[in-house]
Amino acid sequence: MATTKLQPPSPSRCSTKQYIFLALAGTLVTIIIVIAMSALFCPAEIDFSITKATHVVPKQLGGVNVGLTVAAANPGWRAAVEYRSFSVDLMYTPDKGVPSTIYGQILTVRTPFVQPPRNTTAILVQIYVAAKYWNQYLQGKTNSTTMSVKVTATVRFMIIGKAYTRLYDIAVLCDLGFSLFDNATVSFNNTTANCVAA
Repeated sequence: MATTKLQPPSPSRCSTKQYIFLALAGTLVTIIIVIAMSALFCPAEIDFSITKATHVVPKQLGGVNVGLTVAAANPGWRAAVEYRSFSVDLMYTPDKGVPSTIYGQILTVRTPFVQPPRNTTAILVQIYVAAKYWNQYLQGKTNSTTMSVKVTATVRFMIIGKAYTRLYDIAVLCDLGFSLFDNATVSFNNTTANCVAA
């Protein structure tokens, strides 16, 4: 009785299948790495708002003292935020509707500083604006001029250890909606002014 001897698959056929499998596996790994890197290194979300906005008109010095708190929220879990620069400008909106900067003595936080993930940092800001400036630029319309705050910052995100993204410039405008000279003292401790991209 004749017997049939089974022959093993040819080496070339196995090699071709292995090459195809390795190529597919390599492509899949590359896609996963690209997606992971994009998720890690894309800019995270930072939310700004203004709370505890107050102003006081000193009887002796004149001018106005403005105090406010910038609440910077980093709601993400994956990245800390390093602030390389941070500045606050007080703005007024004249009749033409174009916000203009009020130049005053502004005291704010020193940079750089790092904000951890899932954190809201309260940044206290003190601004003094001389009465002479108001008289010169607002032309007596202090009782009908609404105020806003412009926050600008340069940040980078720290992903893992010392892995940083590139620098990003941020600018937001926060409408306070009150006039500084309506009353001698105005406090909005229970009101939050949300910010939008400037």
